[in-house]
Amino acid sequence: MRRREFISVIVGATAWPLAARAQQPSMPVVGYLHVATAEAQAQNVAAFRRGLADAGYVEGKNVTIEYRFTNFRPELMPEAAGDFIRRNVSVIFAAEPAGVAVLRNATTSVPVVALDLESDPVAKGSDWGTLGAHQSAARRPALAPRADARPCVAVRGAGCTAA
Repeated sequence: MRRREFISVIVGATAWPLAARAQQPSMPVVGYLHVATAEAQAQNVAAFRRGLADAGYVEGKNVTIEYRFTNFRPELMPEAAGDFIRRNVSVIFAAEPAGVAVLRNATTSVPVVALDLESDPVAKGSDWGTLGAHQSAARRPALAPRADARPCVAVRGAGCTAA
């Protein structure tokens, strides 16, 4: 799959909660969670911003993005996830397995967009389609679960689809 198509899938999955909350007067806040450093993720963050901009969400103009990097210290991930939940972000993007696992246990109220290029969370027992969160059809993206999907983009409440 070409990079642009890949980014489009991620952005589409990230943007759906923003569209669902479009009636709110305040600017939506996206949380970006990763176990690496900001420097190590610079290219991915730039691609994430470009993808959101392509979908009409420009950082600082109509969306705020808050970043949490734990500098390769996975033990700090629960604290970073908790900070997003306390701040009541609109959606959290987890860009790797450590973030996916932490967010799965941290929240059922905040939409989570997960990108896992290293494993298959559904096969590992993280069946995001049955967690009981975000069951409203109006808030759930049209992603169908696919058991053969690798890599996996999972949106809590929607299952897993190929990236």
